[in-house]
Amino acid sequence: MVEHSNLIPDNFNTPGLGAALSDKKLQLEMLKSKVERLNELAGELDPYQPLSEQVQDELKSLGILVLDDPFKLTNQLVVILEDATEQLHQLESELLA
Repeated sequence: MVEHSNLIPDNFNTPGLGAALSDKKLQLEMLKSKVERLNELAGELDPYQPLSEQVQDELKSLGILVLDDPFKLTNQLVVILEDATEQLHQLESELLA
C-alpha cells in the first residue's frame, strides 16, 4: 500500500495544473495593478480640465475614447473600474477555493 505524503501537493503530477495556478496568480497581480491605477485616475482626474497627452493615451488604452464629454468620460471610467474590481474579487475567491 502506498502511503500518502503531506509534503507532496496533490497536483504534483498533474500536467498544466501548476501552470494554470501561476497564470491566475499573474492575472490577479495584473488586475490589482489595474484597479489601483483606475482608482488613482478616478481620484486625480478632473474631466472639466484639459487632459495631458499622457492621460489621454492612458484613457484610450483603457477603452475610453470619448474624452471631450466629462459626463461620458467619468461614466466610462467608473464602469471600467467596477468591472475590474468585480473580476478581481472573483479571481481572488477562485484562488482561495
